[in-house]
Amino acid sequence: IKLLQTGNSRKLTLIGAIKGPIDLERALHKYFKRNRIRGEWFTATKKFVDTINSIIEDENAAERRR
Repeated sequence: IKLLQTGNSRKLTLIGAIKGPIDLERALHKYFKRNRIRGEWFTATKKFVDTINSIIEDENAAERRR
């Protein structure tokens, strides 16, 4: 984030990182298209953050079961 923040006038915050196939990324981009600022950057509304957190929790639960 430090490197990305350099030269960026907006405060950047990493909400989360999700491991998954490209299909998941495409689906999330489509679902949150109204939140997209540019490229991989999105406005972090409550719905956005809650959805990302839910996906991360599900992934963590799946990892624990493996």
